[in-house]
Amino acid sequence: MEDRYNQFTTLISQIYRSLLKIKSGEMKIRGLKSIHVSCLYYLYINDGKLTAKELVNACKEDKGAISRAIELLKIQGYIEYDNEGKKAYNTPIILTNNGIEVGKYIFNKIDQLLDKVSYGVDEKQRENLYASLKIIANNLESISSQYENKKIK
Repeated sequence: MEDRYNQFTTLISQIYRSLLKIKSGEMKIRGLKSIHVSCLYYLYINDGKLTAKELVNACKEDKGAISRAIELLKIQGYIEYDNEGKKAYNTPIILTNNGIEVGKYIFNKIDQLLDKVSYGVDEKQRENLYASLKIIANNLESISSQYENKKIK
C-alpha cells in the first residue's frame, strides 16, 4: 500500500507541477500566471461568453482566485464585460480581440502539448487513463467534501 500511495501522490504532484511550469512559462512574457491560461482557454472554447460563476466551475478554482484573475485580464485588455450594468459575477465575460488572439494561441499550444505528452500512448490506453482519472477525481472530491463541513476541535 505504501508503494501505491507513494506512486499516486508523486505522479499526480509531478504532473501538476509540470503543468504549472508550462502554463506559467508560456504566459510569463505577458505578465500572466497559470490561472489566466485556464480562464482564457475556457473563455476561448466557449466563444468568450462565460460568467465569472461559470469560469469558477470550468477552471475548478475558488471564487476569489477567479475574481482576481478576471480583474487582471480586464486591466490588461484581454476581456471585458458584456453589460457593465449588471453584477459582474453573473455578467458574461467577452474576449477582446487581444483576448481572442491569446486564447487561440493557448488553445493551439494545449493541442500541441497533448500530442507531445501522449506520445507512445494509443487511443484505447488514453481512453482508459481518462476514464480512470475521472473516477478517481470524483471519488476524491466526494471524500474531500466530507471535510469541508467538519470543524477541528
